[in-house]
Amino acid sequence: MASTVRIPKSKALNFKKLSFLYLIFIVFYFSSTSGEYVRQYINLEKTQKRLNEHLASQLTEVDSNDKRSLLIKKEALQAIDQINRLAESHEKFMVNVINSDEELKETKFVSSLEEMGINIDSIDNILRNYVNTLPEEERRITEIDLGLVGDKGPSLASKQNTFVKGTPTGVFGSIIQHYKTVVLSSALDGIQKSMSKKIKIQTVHKKDSSFLIGFNNTFNFGDLVRFNFLSPQNLKPEVIIDDKKLEVFQDKDKEYYVNWIANKAGELTLIARLKQQVIKKQIKVIATKPSFLENKQEIACFINEPISIKLEKNSIRNQEISFSSNSAKIERKNDELIITPLVEGRFVVNLKLGDKIIDQRVLFAGKGEAPEVILKDIIGNKTTLKSAHCLESVGNEWQVVNFNFITIDPNGNTKKLKSNTRFLRNELRGLTNNLPGGSTIIFDQIRLLNKDGIKTTFGSPIFIEK
Repeated sequence: MASTVRIPKSKALNFKKLSFLYLIFIVFYFSSTSGEYVRQYINLEKTQKRLNEHLASQLTEVDSNDKRSLLIKKEALQAIDQINRLAESHEKFMVNVINSDEELKETKFVSSLEEMGINIDSIDNILRNYVNTLPEEERRITEIDLGLVGDKGPSLASKQNTFVKGTPTGVFGSIIQHYKTVVLSSALDGIQKSMSKKIKIQTVHKKDSSFLIGFNNTFNFGDLVRFNFLSPQNLKPEVIIDDKKLEVFQDKDKEYYVNWIANKAGELTLIARLKQQVIKKQIKVIATKPSFLENKQEIACFINEPISIKLEKNSIRNQEISFSSNSAKIERKNDELIITPLVEGRFVVNLKLGDKIIDQRVLFAGKGEAPEVILKDIIGNKTTLKSAHCLESVGNEWQVVNFNFITIDPNGNTKKLKSNTRFLRNELRGLTNNLPGGSTIIFDQIRLLNKDGIKTTFGSPIFIEK
């Protein structure tokens, strides 16, 4: 048992006078204190508004056929409407007192509510109607948060709201924002709990960590994604992505799922239907772009010299994806492209899905080394001048169209002939046979035609000493 202090009767009167004077001191101290401390609530109110704007947008976007969720949303929005009216009245009142610290700490706004036609009891009743739509286990704590009941006492249905009575004018704006936060957050929680008894969508993405499973909604073009559906009563859902119905499978655990390839870039909507219930999930697909190993700037390359382009890791999995260019030969090896330019200047590499071009990359090709040209015999083998039948380029991209034939004897005498074919005709052979030793033979200006029948270039010259 706690000990007590006995005050002698001779000192009791002095003790009472001292207590009374101390009380008077507190009253005078408070009345003489500036109301500047109240202004911190005005700054807090701004932060609360930003939070409530975010929560309100989430509540507005709730789209469900669940009756309980729709009722919670409806009553919450009605309560917010009443709170907003109270906020408008407070904002008008604050215009005249915002510059006065003394008036900010007074309770004139609360005292003048009836004069402004605002009935706090009717607002409380609307808040109670909203609270009654929430799951039963959430009602008591929400009532306390809204000041409708005390922490321990019975319902305050016949009493003034605990947050209203004696509240300074400068603090009341923060109280209003608190009302909105409680209503909006509890509504979202209540809707989530109501929906938790319905169908759920879970994302399983092969590159997700176990922590991210179920939360990822952004994918790269070509990703393989599995969506699991946790369905009550083991009912099979209908699944639609981008207005296309997907085939639904069931695994050994009797869990429904769909496999989907991200084959369209942009913002898409996944819709899952189960009887009268509809759930929507927004998903985003990022377009794939070729990425160079060196950098992402325009890169210089050379005609007939292969270069390697590294694609973004794990970004190209769709079998329908292909690459093409009218000015280069392209070979794909896993996530790497081998590009061999065929013409000089800028050229484009196209990323295609089926027949549709979905992305492009521009490269620049310089002349570099000319295609190699060799002498071949009549059966197509590389040979010497003595048994040569024609000129051919190395590889099958180019074909010799014509060339210049030049001879220079030891005395410096020069002869030049032009062949309009790739073959060494008899006139050229006769000229070659009559040359003395030490002469030089040159095959120059060797024009090549690409196998596409359009592009042309010059091959490397051939020098032969007799």
